Amino acid sequence: MGSIHFYVLNKTNYVRFRRIYREATSTETPYNGPIGAETALYYRNVYRRYRDYSVLAIAGFYLLQVIDANVFAYMHDFNIADDLTMSIDPVVLPTDSFYASGSGLNSALGVRFGITF
Repeated sequence: MGSIHFYVLNKTNYVRFRRIYREATSTETPYNGPIGAETALYYRNVYRRYRDYSVLAIAGFYLLQVIDANVFAYMHDFNIADDLTMSIDPVVLPTDSFYASGSGLNSALGVRFGITF
């Protein structure tokens, strides 16, 4: 799964830049690395945010898997035989209302949807 790959990648980079930031801000030993403390702090925060988004993506995909499995289990016994048909037919409907008879209209045009199974 792609989100697990990105979680591992972002966690690795987060740990790396956290270590660099700690080394750059440590007063015990001098730091001579190519990345400054400000840059390491920026990338540490970026990769931490991306790591957290990856966790949310993993949880979201897992939730979608659970929903999909539930729908599949619910629809397992659904009848999908060949005798399922739907028909759409024009129909002339008689009108029996007071307003229709006063205006001279005795019928109306309509559409009938029929499902046969």
